[in-house]
Amino acid sequence: MAALLIASRFKNVKLIWPVSMRNTGLIIVGYSIGISFTKSSLSDMISHLPSMLILTILIVLVCACSAFVMSKYSGIDFPTSLTSSIPGGLSQIVVFAEEMKGIDITTVTFFHVTRVIMVVFLVPLLIISPIFAANRINDSSKIMDNVIPEWSDLFPLIFLFALICFLAARIGKIFKLPAPYFLGPVIVTAAIGLLGLHGPPLPLSLLDISQFMVGGYIGLLLKPEQLDNKRKTLLLALMNGLILICATMFFSFLLTQYYDLSPITGF
Repeated sequence: MAALLIASRFKNVKLIWPVSMRNTGLIIVGYSIGISFTKSSLSDMISHLPSMLILTILIVLVCACSAFVMSKYSGIDFPTSLTSSIPGGLSQIVVFAEEMKGIDITTVTFFHVTRVIMVVFLVPLLIISPIFAANRINDSSKIMDNVIPEWSDLFPLIFLFALICFLAARIGKIFKLPAPYFLGPVIVTAAIGLLGLHGPPLPLSLLDISQFMVGGYIGLLLKPEQLDNKRKTLLLALMNGLILICATMFFSFLLTQYYDLSPITGF
């Protein structure tokens, strides 16, 4: 994403990233999320459903209030401000914003890229800080070895799921589902898994390829020259990301009061 963003700044270089490549990456990501839904995980979700709903609503309210204030004092319209403030996966939010009319895709992408960078740099520093120091040893002892999926484990079942995910994405597009190439595979793969047919897990290298497919497309969407006030927008993006991190950290401590979770896990 960053490489294509930099390369696209050169006037003599014209870069094209096919939408079909982005869609393929989204289908892969959607499938990988869909197969994580099992009867066991669904049971855990149901048992934690009240707290999940409350925390989600609280985070959305914080983001909505932040977006409202930002739209009042920055000149950014509220739909763009709200989409820029709501947390979510970078690729999924950007694709959603691209499909919605009246939303400034450059501003949304800039805000979410800034948020991701802040999370990548600040969250690890917070976890190793004295705030969570007492829980790091206990949490590390609970980490289990995970089996790393291999390419050979995909076949032949992956062909069936590839066809199903593609059809789900196309049907989702027909019915105007938001981000259909992502949500369609998520919904269908999760439903099939709950019925007892589980898709093969994806190798990490394939997931990396899918992120490359989506990230390259997002990199070309970023057009910093279209930002009206770059310095002011950057400051707003940093403040917005900081508010979200602080809010989630506060809510994570509330979560540990009701469940047997360490602050690190809650965060």
